Amino acid sequence: MQKFHGLYAAHFSVFDSSGETDEDLINVYVEYLINQGVAGIFVNGSNGEGAILTTAERMTVAEA
Repeated sequence: MQKFHGLYAAHFSVFDSSGETDEDLINVYVEYLINQGVAGIFVNGSNGEGAILTTAERMTVAEA
């Protein structure tokens, strides 16, 4: 069994002014978390919005 160590952040979904997922800003935020020393990221989880996103939006966020 793998044990987790360090801080794991819940990544929130980022949208542009038209309501579409903003892949560029998602990548900026992920880089920020990495630079802050975060050990891992919970994508589409823990912040609650994952449940209200469409499947396509969840896939876009996860792939970004």
